[in-house]
Amino acid sequence: MVGTGGKRAREAAEAPAAEPEAGRSKRRRSAAAAEQKKAPVSKPKPKPAAKAKPKPAKPKPAKKDAGAAAAGGTVTVNRAPVLTLWVAVVAQRQGYSWREGLTFGRWVSGVLAQSKGRSLGLYEERDKSEAERRERERRDRQLGVQRMDCFGMHIPAAPVGSEHHAVSSGQPVDPASVDGYLQRSFGTQLEATKAAMEGLAGAIPAGEVGRVAYRLYERFRPAWKASAGGLLGWGAKSQLHLDTISGLAHSWREEKEEEE
Repeated sequence: MVGTGGKRAREAAEAPAAEPEAGRSKRRRSAAAAEQKKAPVSKPKPKPAAKAKPKPAKPKPAKKDAGAAAAGGTVTVNRAPVLTLWVAVVAQRQGYSWREGLTFGRWVSGVLAQSKGRSLGLYEERDKSEAERRERERRDRQLGVQRMDCFGMHIPAAPVGSEHHAVSSGQPVDPASVDGYLQRSFGTQLEATKAAMEGLAGAIPAGEVGRVAYRLYERFRPAWKASAGGLLGWGAKSQLHLDTISGLAHSWREEKEEEE
């Protein structure tokens, strides 16, 4: 028979040893960490990127006034396109359309070129026969030709739609062909030249500009000089000074102000 002391000794030996406090704390932390790993982790939603504000557009520099840009320019050109353009500008000042003015310009420059050519002996001066005159009159009647007062001249013109186009060689002049001729002659300086001429024509009363137009042209047209072919300036290019045209406009306005 085992005594009471021996029984207690055996129970003590069979019982699990008490876990130290430090071990229990460590095991609790490990279990908590494991549970934390099992739980799904919610990731924070990314914030939408802020939209970039558009930068305000820089204001475009204002275009220079065509008349001001024309004031000090120089154009190398011969006289015929200068006269053609000037007649068109004057015609518009007198109340004709720009297209009509272009055809008038071609007619005037052609007639004056023929006259100058005859004076230089370049063209033979020949009177038309009676048969030629009658044929011309018949053709003019057929076209409905009328005489239009422009540039101090009486220009033969035929009705084309709502306009009247100058007649040359028995046909109405095509304004598009005249415009192309001016584009080729003046190039990029056409608009500046036109603006300078418009400034001059605009300084003169519409009822008076036709009377003085040719006289003004003589004051600003390109200088006459010998050409490479030896002819006395016939068809030779020279300098057209736009400041001369602008100066004439200024002088005309001053004269009118003094008269008033």
